[in-house]
Amino acid sequence: MLDSYFAYKGEDGKVVAARKWVPGKKAEVTHPVRAIVQIVHGMAEHIGRYHHFAKKLAEDARILTAGNDLRGHGQTAGSLDQVGRVTEEWEVMLKDVQLLAARLRREYPRRPLIMFGHSFGSIVVQALLPQMSEQIDGIILSGIPAASEWERKLGEWIVHLQMPLMGRAAKARLLTKLTFLGHNRGFYPRTTSYDWLSRDRSQVAAYVQDPYCGQACSLQFYRNLFVGLNAVSRLPHHKIRYDLPVLLLAGDQDRAGKGRTGTESAKQALENAGLTDVTSIIYEGGRHEMLNEVNRLDVYEDILHWIERRVL
Repeated sequence: MLDSYFAYKGEDGKVVAARKWVPGKKAEVTHPVRAIVQIVHGMAEHIGRYHHFAKKLAEDARILTAGNDLRGHGQTAGSLDQVGRVTEEWEVMLKDVQLLAARLRREYPRRPLIMFGHSFGSIVVQALLPQMSEQIDGIILSGIPAASEWERKLGEWIVHLQMPLMGRAAKARLLTKLTFLGHNRGFYPRTTSYDWLSRDRSQVAAYVQDPYCGQACSLQFYRNLFVGLNAVSRLPHHKIRYDLPVLLLAGDQDRAGKGRTGTESAKQALENAGLTDVTSIIYEGGRHEMLNEVNRLDVYEDILHWIERRVL
């Protein structure tokens, strides 16, 4: 497997950092790429955290995986002191993902392209469906957040009050506290503030020790989050092709998704909109990051099985 870093320019000229995992050493000659999975990562993390999943796809199924660090995340942030300080609008973050998808389609023509969105990334992928459903061959959504209308309105109100006083790049510490309040409740033993991510203590420890993870995000990031949640709640579903294969993944103990709520709500909304190929898998005992859970190898196999059946 070839694991490489690269960069491309966003529509605003900003350099966007990205990473790609290609099957074999000469992917197009001795190990033909069968499909592409483009990952859109979650809040307060980076694309490098998906290395083990990408390795599995490359070695077991000759699937190429790629993804960019979102604005204010990972290497795209530019330096550690800038991690979390998103200043760009929601549409700019969406465009970065679209530009990478276009690049991958040019480099690997006639290969199926599957979009994978985790947590905040699942909101991005859903928001892009009206523009991209005809250009992609499937979507996988993991750890879909659940937020009630009053929670969204409260968050928007706080952003509206604080941004003129503090600036868009200011860390949204109040919103961060409110967003993750209670996420660890009910999990024992609790050894960190992030036990809600996974039952695998080594994975949680890796997250805690990663300087690019767990940083508080900016007011502009939260503004983008609420814009995205509102956009997904009123998607023009008539613009999404009805036969697009969709896979939804969640743990039934995912606090960010309120257990099954986020996934079941997304499934119902997609099916009510007329999509005919929506599959959901809920894992008993699973928390927010099913790709990093104690049963992650089973999750990887379920994803590969779905890709083989529904996309390839």
